[in-house]
Formats: sequence, structure tokens, C-alpha cells
Amino acid sequence: MTRGRVGAAVALVAGALAAGVTFGFREATAGELTGTWIGGYQGGSRPVALQVELVQHGGRLSGTAEIGIAQKPVEIALRDASVRHGRVTLTLANGTVLEGRSSRGRIAGRRFELYRLRPNPVGKLQRLVGAYRFANGDVVSLFVEPLGTHLRMLDYGTGQMRQLAQVSRDDFLAGPTIRAPWPIQARVQLVRDSSDSVVALRRNGQSARRMPLAVQPADFASGDVHLVGKLVRPRGAGPFPAVVIVSGSEKATRDTFDLWGMFFASRGFAVLSYDKRGVGESSGRFVATPSQGNLHNLAGDVVAGVEWLRRQPEIDPRRIGLTGGSQAGWIIAIAASESSDVRFAAVQSGPAMSVGRERAFAAVTGNGSVVPPPTEAQIHAALDGHPDAGFDPKPALAAIHVPVLWQLGGADKRQYAPETVANLNAIAAQGGHDFTIRVYPTGAHSLRDTRRGLISEELNAKRFVPGLFQDLAAWLSVKVGPLPSRRS
Repeated sequence: MTRGRVGAAVALVAGALAAGVTFGFREATAGELTGTWIGGYQGGSRPVALQVELVQHGGRLSGTAEIGIAQKPVEIALRDASVRHGRVTLTLANGTVLEGRSSRGRIAGRRFELYRLRPNPVGKLQRLVGAYRFANGDVVSLFVEPLGTHLRMLDYGTGQMRQLAQVSRDDFLAGPTIRAPWPIQARVQLVRDSSDSVVALRRNGQSARRMPLAVQPADFASGDVHLVGKLVRPRGAGPFPAVVIVSGSEKATRDTFDLWGMFFASRGFAVLSYDKRGVGESSGRFVATPSQGNLHNLAGDVVAGVEWLRRQPEIDPRRIGLTGGSQAGWIIAIAASESSDVRFAAVQSGPAMSVGRERAFAAVTGNGSVVPPPTEAQIHAALDGHPDAGFDPKPALAAIHVPVLWQLGGADKRQYAPETVANLNAIAAQGGHDFTIRVYPTGAHSLRDTRRGLISEELNAKRFVPGLFQDLAAWLSVKVGPLPSRRS
């Protein structure tokens, strides 16, 4: 069994049944029960997420199980299974007995339920990516999660993000946190037209229409590097304001940041995203290290994307900006300081501190893995007297005179928000700058809502920090200006 069948960090390691069980084929065939089942049961006073894998061997089934999928997965043997008189019984090694009836891909009984997963190939999931608007104006997006195996749904109004468990071609389930599949709190059904295209979705019975967006290929050069991506924009002639999505240190493709791309597209922006150099269809060599040379190379790629946008007839060349998070903060600082065609920027969790000091901070926090996290006194002890080293963004930031928004997590354990804020305020005090800073006290590096900014908390968060997308929307309205009237 490999990781990624249900979500990031979900491992189902094969374990044999203590004894094979023969099923009565007149009641239920092995084929009807083979596959991956996901759901949960009520373990005393708390819900327990559960995944069961049943595999057919001739006329017999064997299987594996895992409990606590979202929090800390625990492999557990599936000790016994049987079907008698139309009822399915599964016995876990911890003594839990689950008994219920199987019907149409669901096994359910008292205080438990399981649904058989029927995931689409990644290529088909990508076709569902888009922004969907409810009658009251609320917008949700569908996008493929980073590992590329599951669809996620993000509600920009509440900040809630959920991984969707696919139980049929058009039916999905979601639980209480990003990855927890149970108890089920949302049921999502896709709505198709006569040509089989997805035109809407229903979430818990409420309909949201898919917003009409055009997607076209993007292809441009940065020196001798060939970059390939996509341009997503509202339908119509425009001219539309536009953003280039700038990736951080990850091996990002044109689809990696669709959750942000769909937010901007739903607000009337055109969005350029591309495979990072050395990734996907783009040429060049991928380098994650934030060295001076690499950051300047990546900033050159961003500027090349801006110049490509300026040549597109549907784009307003006076309203092209940049957006991105983490390491992208350094890259955006360089690109915005070197190109007069960059007219605004929105940065999420981007450091305004040198690479050397950022690394010193990340070392003492273990990048969010040290438990309990270090105290402020321990952080200051690690940073006091530590010199700036490597790339320092402050000179580039001082050269930027266009509007820039920083959205920072107060609980971030990968870049030190207090120092970033202090450096930005010191630069702004020199005059001639239009910096807006928003710090969200419970925001982790991903800007998900957590208590201490730990990686474990990010993985199981219920939402992004309150106000994140509303603040970005309000800032864009003021700093970028009114959008063109929509024409389909």
C-alpha cells in the first residue's frame, strides 16, 4: 500500500487477515466489496476516522486498515470479516466490531459508516478545477491537492478547505477538517449539461454555478530558458488586470497554486501560472536553494512572464501584478524592483529578512516541527547578534514604489513575522512607499488557522485564518481599481 490513497501522509501498509474469510456470493460478491473504503466510527465519545482496504484473492478477501487518518495515522490489522444474512461484519485488531449492511457503495450500521472510493484519474480531476458562485455571491473553488491524487474545495468566504473523497463520478464527501473524512459534513455533487460538461455543483443541496473562464496556453522565454504554462482569464474582450503567480521553493507546476489562481480569476483577473524552470514542460534546471544567483534567475522568469502578459490583447498592461508566498517574497522583491511594468504585488508569508537570519529562525523552530515550539526568549537568543547573510531583500524592497500587500502569520514558524514587520516599517518610514501589512495572530506559514503554527496543526486545520481572502479582495479593489464590465 502506498501513501496518497486518501490524502497527504496517509499510509496503508499491507497486513494479512488472521484467517481468510469466504463470502457468501449469493448475498454479496467479493467484487462488490473489494476496494478502498473510507469513513469512520464513534469510538466512545469521539469520532474515529477509518480507512479499510479489501483485496480479492480468488473467492476470499484479505485487507488492511488504518485509524485516525487525519491526526496521526495508526496502522491496525483487520482481524476478521464476514457476510452473513446480508450483513457485513468487520473486526479490527483493537476489538472494535463494525456490523452493517452494504448497499450502493456504502456499508453502514450503528454508529459507523464506510464509503467506497472511486477516484478519477488526475487528468479528469483537473478538468473540474474552477470557481463556482452561489446565488448569494459566495464563491468556492475546486482544485487538485499538491500530491495530485484528490480534489479539494475551498470556500473563500469562510476560509474552509476540505479534501473531497470521491465516491462516484460526480459525488464527493468531506469531513470536519482539511483531511479528516469523517464525520461527514459536506456532500458535493457535480451538475453536468447535455454535452457532459460540468456547469455547476451542489454543496449540501445548495447550487453554485461554474464561472465562465477561458484557459489558453502560455509560452515565453527567459534568457535561454523556455517556460510553459497557462493563462486563465474571464471570458470577454477585457482588458483585464492580471497577476503572475510566483512559486516558492517547491517544484511548482502551472497547476500547483490553482487555489490562489481561482480566487483572482473569480475577482475578474487574468492569471498567469507556469511550470517552474526545470519542472514539467519548462526547460532549465530546478534549484530550490535561495542563493543570490538562483533568486535573480527566478525573478527574471517572473519579469519575462510580465512582458508576455503585456503583449496579450485582453490584458491591461497598466495593471499587471505579482502574487506568491514564502520564498516567492524574495523573488517578488527583486522582480518588482527591477521591472517598471510590475504595478502591484500581494505577498503571503514572504520574509523581509535576509536568508541567513530566516534560516537561523527556522533552525530553532525546526520549521514548525519542534514541540513545544520555542519561546520568544529562545528565538531572540538564536537571532540576537546573528548577522545578515546570503540574499538580503531590504535594498530591493526600498526600491519598490508600487502598492504591496503583506499577509503574515503571527504563529509562522518558518519566517519570523515580527522581524519582517519591523523591516517593512523601517523602509516605509523613509517615505515614498505604499506598503500594507496584515498580521493574523493564529496564522501558520501556510496562513492556515492554528494555535501554535506547527506543521501538524497546519495539516489538520479547519480553515485559513479569518479575513485572509476578504482582506486581499478589499486591498485589490482599492489599489488595482475597478474591473472591466463582463461580456460573455
